[in-house]
Amino acid sequence: MVRRWDPSPVLNHGDMRLKNVVADASGAITAVIDWECCASNVGDLLGSFDGVS
Repeated sequence: MVRRWDPSPVLNHGDMRLKNVVADASGAITAVIDWECCASNVGDLLGSFDGVS
């Protein structure tokens, strides 16, 4: 039986690292750049595979 997958959709950046984050002088993040690897997904994909070997 397939269980219903009901989480909200999310947008994943796909390449999150320091070179793709812009911060102000105080260190607060002001922007995330370089979205060419982004993908839309449903919910927390990593959490969806809990218990899968």
